[in-house]
Amino acid sequence: MLWVSKAAVYESGKGVRAGVPVCWPWFGAVPGKPAHGLVRTRLWQLRGAALDASGQVVLRLGICDDDVTRSFWEHAFELELLVTVGRTLTLALTTHNTGAEAFEITQALPSYFCTGDSAQTTVQGLDGCHYLDKVQDFALCQQSGAVTFQSETDRIYTDTMANCLIVDAATGRTLRITKQGSASTVVWNPWSDKEKTMADMACSEYRQMLCVET
Repeated sequence: MLWVSKAAVYESGKGVRAGVPVCWPWFGAVPGKPAHGLVRTRLWQLRGAALDASGQVVLRLGICDDDVTRSFWEHAFELELLVTVGRTLTLALTTHNTGAEAFEITQALPSYFCTGDSAQTTVQGLDGCHYLDKVQDFALCQQSGAVTFQSETDRIYTDTMANCLIVDAATGRTLRITKQGSASTVVWNPWSDKEKTMADMACSEYRQMLCVET
């Protein structure tokens, strides 16, 4: 259900085009700083692995500030990602401010999902929501009906706590994405032209993937 690009790069200092990257403490581009934050391209520590009472696998991952992170962002922090794998997949991201000063963050969990054919896939749950359309220079728009995909799609839906459904007609499968503590949802597919500019996506892989991001 989670998509991995055939051209994904597994190298230190590079993000992996796959799974659920962690964008923190900023989402998107910041001039002079790493895209999507400080932790997406770094190794995390495995701090614990166990089975809970219901037989689910629980992984606890962590990462802290160091000289490299402080060269871009001066704050002290400890970040923890709790991953629970069972009948559902649950991710819980917690930020601990370990310094003396308050800080503000933006963050995202850009979930890459597999689709049988993105052109036959819809996202439900965002009807009536306003969104910033990055393809149209962040124009403010309003969603009408389900989200469909026929061209590059890159939208930030605002003021929404709603659950989303990815309805994949090609496979007959529906994925439910629920969230807490987030009032925005990003929906992204690069489509063919944008994909050609991305070295870590293979030809026509845009038809087999879709991001719905908390």
